[in-house]
Amino acid sequence: MSEDGPLLAVEGLKKHYADDDSLLDRLFGAESRSVRAVDGVSFDIAEGETLGLVGESGCGKSTTGETLLALQEPTAGDVRFDGESVFDRDDTTEFRRRAGVVFQDPFSSLDPRQTAGAIVTEPLEIHGLPETDPEVATEADVTVEGVDYGRVEVRVADDIDLVVDPVDGVATVHVTVRRRGGTVSASADEDVTATVVEGGPSDDASDGAGSESIVVEVRVDRSLGEIRRDRAKELLERVGLSADQVDRYPHEFSGGQRQRIGIARALALEPDFLVLDEPVSALDVSVQAQILNLLDDLQDELGLTYLFIAHDLSVVRHISDRVAVMYLGEIVERGPVDAIFEDPQHPYTRALLESVPRADTSEQGRRVDPLKGDVPSPRDPPAGCRFHTRCPHAREACRAEAPEDYDGDAPGQRAACFRLVDDHPYWDSEPIDIAAERSGGETVGDEAASDD
Repeated sequence: MSEDGPLLAVEGLKKHYADDDSLLDRLFGAESRSVRAVDGVSFDIAEGETLGLVGESGCGKSTTGETLLALQEPTAGDVRFDGESVFDRDDTTEFRRRAGVVFQDPFSSLDPRQTAGAIVTEPLEIHGLPETDPEVATEADVTVEGVDYGRVEVRVADDIDLVVDPVDGVATVHVTVRRRGGTVSASADEDVTATVVEGGPSDDASDGAGSESIVVEVRVDRSLGEIRRDRAKELLERVGLSADQVDRYPHEFSGGQRQRIGIARALALEPDFLVLDEPVSALDVSVQAQILNLLDDLQDELGLTYLFIAHDLSVVRHISDRVAVMYLGEIVERGPVDAIFEDPQHPYTRALLESVPRADTSEQGRRVDPLKGDVPSPRDPPAGCRFHTRCPHAREACRAEAPEDYDGDAPGQRAACFRLVDDHPYWDSEPIDIAAERSGGETVGDEAASDD
């Protein structure tokens, strides 16, 4: 993590898609309008934190996640990961090792022609992992039985750190050298082989080990393919599957099990940051809870940082530390999860929370008033505040000017709504529907806007 900033910082990120013009459009010179899927999004995520990104379908949540991972080329803006720009890097290999993704659909995100083991090990093969670290030293912890310790020399291969985890920059392998009868043998930890290459048979059994020196070579006894396969088994077990399922194909698993394979694949490169793109929306409710608990446990165990994308607010509240609410390509409110759910400041956030079913007898008969109108087209978003065409509190000022982020009631809570500013011209302007009626135009809503 950068010493003076968050792990991930998104600054003014935009992603526009060019609208494919038809032949008639080109002949008549019709103006081409791009689709503004993401239009100036900014947020940051601290190391070990989970930021929930919520909003209606089509608001740009998934596009935001894909663009900040450099899976799509941005139209404008920047993403800084660990203090360094993602888009200005000559080589994105290191970034892609440290940042991964879990996709929404566990059915289409897995190759049906690959086994679970092949799916999990594919990132390792692409990145050439595991690989030896030239800065890691290797050494042997030697135990002797019936042999003169001073005559034993152990040579440890430089790539032993492929199977032995280094401690303080040193990969240590434990070797035992023993004499039985007239023969000297050597054994070592699992996953490595110790072989006596000099001084094995003794010329004089009575002196303990003969007069010659004993040379032992220690090397890795498995191929890269075998190491990767064992890694896949470990990851499958870590996400709640069995190592025996490594050779099964995706169609042999349930939806929840497939998503666990997707999570194992995302963990293969030992990342620091994961984009979770609606990872439970395609699963049954009982399975959703299992996957969410798994993600919680993995975050605690591995110190992961999450961007959790979802439209289900109950899920977001369960797993997130902070929440950012998107509408039509923009973030309209952000803040600590409790502040957003208990005291939302933006009318759109309030409407989202009002639409959530509540399992409480006191809520029996509660009427939910849906938002007026439809979501505008991202090809031609409304001027000013983009939510004003559906907002019950919209006034002429909302149509004329785009609101900035203003402080909410809770620390760290901010919302893009003029109603948070006591002295803003918003309060002196007329409600949009009343102004439209006076001018003979169509109204935005059925009722006059409220000031409360």
